Amino acid sequence: MALDAQHTDGDKSARPAVPGWVAPAAIGGLGVAALLGLVFLGGKQQFEPTKPIAPAAQTTVSTPAKPSRPSFDTVRVDAGGNAVIAGHATPGATVTITANGKTIGTAKADKTGSFAFVTSVPLPAGGQQLALSETSKDGQILASARGVTVSVPDAPNEGALAVLSGTGKTPSQVLSGQGPKPGTLGLGSVDYDGSGKAVMAGTAKPGATVSLFIGHTKLGTAVADQKGRWTMQTSHLPAKPGTFRLESTAPDGKSVQTMQTAFAPHKVGSIMPGEVVIARGQCLWLIARKLYGHGMDYSLIYRANESSIHDPNLIYPGQHFTLPKTSTETAG
Repeated sequence: MALDAQHTDGDKSARPAVPGWVAPAAIGGLGVAALLGLVFLGGKQQFEPTKPIAPAAQTTVSTPAKPSRPSFDTVRVDAGGNAVIAGHATPGATVTITANGKTIGTAKADKTGSFAFVTSVPLPAGGQQLALSETSKDGQILASARGVTVSVPDAPNEGALAVLSGTGKTPSQVLSGQGPKPGTLGLGSVDYDGSGKAVMAGTAKPGATVSLFIGHTKLGTAVADQKGRWTMQTSHLPAKPGTFRLESTAPDGKSVQTMQTAFAPHKVGSIMPGEVVIARGQCLWLIARKLYGHGMDYSLIYRANESSIHDPNLIYPGQHFTLPKTSTETAG
């Protein structure tokens, strides 16, 4: 029994002795490693780039575009009343052309929206108000925003007139007929209403500054564009006849040209909405229109010889279309 005990003790002495501090140290090392791992992981999370958050989807409500209205590009009328009318409308649309509210024909716009129409029956002598209309896909009738006033003479040796009406801010435009030539100082048109608001248009050398006076009152200034055309607006056009005086100066300030022409506003009595009255004088045309829902609208269209008459009292002799009497004339 003693030998067995020695043998057992001998086996125990053969194993290397483990110090008592190893176990606690190992446990402590594991704890430090775990702590360092947490710190490392925390630092890694801190420096990772933040993923962008996708913005919330927005709902866009689209407003359908308003259909475009038909419009005039040009109107050519000869002394016999034969007319060529061209313009733009919705591609593929059928355009109806009317004169004084009566249909004179139709034309179909091509894939670019262009259309052209030639009258088969000449327009009668006198004043005509041309208008355009088309029907949209939803059945809505779209009328042209600007009409064309046509004056067909009652004598074959006189010229016709076609004028695209102004809009209050845009002056009337002569499409066919006489008028001042671009590059020369001249007054082409005066559009006005009963309150004294007016828009004037004329010609001058490109880049010239044009000053417009009536008597000693300066109405305003304008600069001619590259095509030699200028426009001007005023809110205090006098209601009495007078004389327009135009002065143009070059960009360097030197006087270029001056001219004078008569101004004779005329008031027309009551006419029906959509009706047009044209008076023809020696140096201009007077166009009077009654607009739907609005008052009277007037246009003075000056001819090429506009500066030949300076006396406003001589502006209307020889007129070929009789104006309706004003309420004052009727009462007298």
